[in-house]
Amino acid sequence: MKDSIDSLQQHTKQYWNIDGLAEIAIGGFFLLFSLNFFGIVLLPNGPVRIILGIAGTPLLVILAIWVGKRAVEALKIRLTYPRTGYIAYQQPPKKRRWIALAIGAVITGLLLLLIYIFNPGTGAWMPLVDGIFLGLLLLLINRGFLRFYLLAAASFLSGLLLAYANAAGNLGHAAFYGLMGTALVLSGLLTLRAYLYKNPQMTEDEL
Repeated sequence: MKDSIDSLQQHTKQYWNIDGLAEIAIGGFFLLFSLNFFGIVLLPNGPVRIILGIAGTPLLVILAIWVGKRAVEALKIRLTYPRTGYIAYQQPPKKRRWIALAIGAVITGLLLLLIYIFNPGTGAWMPLVDGIFLGLLLLLINRGFLRFYLLAAASFLSGLLLAYANAAGNLGHAAFYGLMGTALVLSGLLTLRAYLYKNPQMTEDEL
């Protein structure tokens, strides 16, 4: 009985990622992050560059949190639920979410400390921090999908290669989020295409 309940809970958690829409949304925001960092690097000194440097990333994070989930939910209502039904998700307890955020902050802080100790004065290893953090996050949220393991591997590899190429500071961030944003969007689009092919929407006669 317990195995059946655990299997049902696992299936419920997998269902959110069955159509690739979340990956497309996250990848899209990563591409916006990339453009923001490229803007900081390429634009001449002036008010626009200052605004991007100070407020660009926080505003994009807020936009991703408040708009991203709503956009994905709206698309699921239009594309997913008419095909394979609606499943209500139990939100994780706030305590668990805060613990996860704290663990992520500690890991990132330790990585930054090690990088500063062994390579002070440069930001050449920052893409590696991005790659490790995002890779661990992808492994954490994975519910048994092969593509998330591949995306995590791509994150680790991208961070390592950019660090090796000495892509420091905002340029490294821009290149990393550009690469991973593209990878996430492509993964999501391929998943969505396969999902729509396997699950055609029922006609009125079939309802």
